[in-house]
Amino acid sequence: MIDNISLTDKQPFRCKCICNGSVIGETFDKTHHYFVVPKLTQKVELEFKPFKIRPDLRLNKILVNTGVAGVDVYDHKYEMTLKDDWLETYHENILRSKQEYLVQQNLGKNANQDKIKKWFETYNLAQEKNRFSYYHDELEKILDNLK
Repeated sequence: MIDNISLTDKQPFRCKCICNGSVIGETFDKTHHYFVVPKLTQKVELEFKPFKIRPDLRLNKILVNTGVAGVDVYDHKYEMTLKDDWLETYHENILRSKQEYLVQQNLGKNANQDKIKKWFETYNLAQEKNRFSYYHDELEKILDNLK
């Protein structure tokens, strides 16, 4: 579950966060904009001015690659659909992107597809404990202890 969204850029800019058609916040002339997102948010739009900048996007303070994350990027806003399993889906997209890159690069002259598949299965298995859901549970425990 995504709880917060932030945008950061080197130069000051204006930013408006719209969740499910309702404006939840607007900030002016800052280099860092932070918004707390309501629960069960599906569609999020982040509008910014000046146009044609590419601020860094963070969801739950995790720097997000907008291309891998499936964020629609325009010259004046970011649009995305957030679901409960968004972090897990993002993790899978990162692995898929790495696989596609290695295939495109042909992994050298003697690329063996069976070897590639076996390596990624091993890598994915090793990463199972480090999935975002694992960190989410850890974070929830820490936050509960702070209350």
